[in-house]
Amino acid sequence: MFELISKLSFTKGLNILLILFGGIAGPFCFLYCYYYPLYTQNSLSKVLFLSAAIGVPVCLAMSLLNALMIGTPSLKDQRLKEEWELNILGFTSGFCGFVFYTACLADWFFMGLKRRMAFS
Repeated sequence: MFELISKLSFTKGLNILLILFGGIAGPFCFLYCYYYPLYTQNSLSKVLFLSAAIGVPVCLAMSLLNALMIGTPSLKDQRLKEEWELNILGFTSGFCGFVFYTACLADWFFMGLKRRMAFS
């Protein structure tokens, strides 16, 4: 397994992490922030499945839209074409994850601001 990880290039590894972040971790944080009773009533596997069911279609749809807007360059090498598609999917998934995560941070920041103003 470590040989497989060591053979990955930095950009492929980063894209895989961004895909996991956008497809699972971002929606997981969003559900935790806004739908906390979901966590207390269900097991972790159900919540992770629900996070993936929310995050993966959103990331794939946004990746498709980005690929249509940017366009696919006419690359003759199939390996470069696959790497280009992985880059688009990775970066778009990362942005989707940050959108889910930014909603949680904004809520946390403004709720903290309201609490501080209430004590003033």
